[in-house]
Amino acid sequence: MKGNYRNIGFIGPFLMAVMLAGIHSGSLRHAATSCPRYTIEDLGEPDSSSGQPASGPVVMPIRSPQQTSRALPKSDPSTLRILSASKPYGQVGWMHVPERNAWHAFLQHNGQLEDLGTLGGERSFACDLNAYGWVVGYSQLADRSRRAFLFNGSLMTDLGTLGGTNSRAYGINDQGQIVGDADTVRGASHAFLYDQGRLSDLGTLGGLDSVAYCLNNKGQVVGYALTRHADKHAFLWQQGTMYDLNRQILADLGWELEEALKIDEGGRIWGNGTLHGKLRRFLLRPR
Repeated sequence: MKGNYRNIGFIGPFLMAVMLAGIHSGSLRHAATSCPRYTIEDLGEPDSSSGQPASGPVVMPIRSPQQTSRALPKSDPSTLRILSASKPYGQVGWMHVPERNAWHAFLQHNGQLEDLGTLGGERSFACDLNAYGWVVGYSQLADRSRRAFLFNGSLMTDLGTLGGTNSRAYGINDQGQIVGDADTVRGASHAFLYDQGRLSDLGTLGGLDSVAYCLNNKGQVVGYALTRHADKHAFLWQQGTMYDLNRQILADLGWELEEALKIDEGGRIWGNGTLHGKLRRFLLRPR
């Protein structure tokens, strides 16, 4: 190697060293060609249409359910909360069960409302479903800890943690990949990707915590993560790398992107942030 460097002179080894450093750090390998640059659209002040969980009960009619795989406890329709209502398969959320004084995750499909039960505790909450009716959310265990779950049509499965106590699942795609957040051994909470039975830590942007809210069928994940200065920044994760979305828009627009809540199959991203210090919703479009 030294002989080769001498043959190309001083500039050769200098450039080679810079390139190797870039490859090891990821700065060249994941430059603008790997993560899209975006244009941004101001969608106005944050509200319930931004993709966040509903802040209060959503009333909907409940018909007497036909045969389901699990008996349905009586529930007051005024305390039925729908979190995901725009999926072709159906709707999910949680409902109050007065006779048990509990909240249970539910799935509504073809006019049938199914209580998904819990993982042994009193409460469970459904957050998303895919095209095949697989549901994800989180449930109490008997010891009152909280675990992410997958309901695959007949069984609620505990997805585990990243070494800590609690976890929550927020999104699932049609490949069965799941995202959410889970406690680590050190007590932080990190965004995770669950794929083929394995829970992977997606890391942070240099800070302690992160949360993944949504993913598309390409496996692109969005959410928020703390920076090393404890700022809350929206992120895109893809192919093993987490990107700060604030670095993927023009720097002089006055935006600070705080959380990404949804990504579609075309890579468009919705979320919340601030524009010149005021809370706003945004839409990012890949250039």
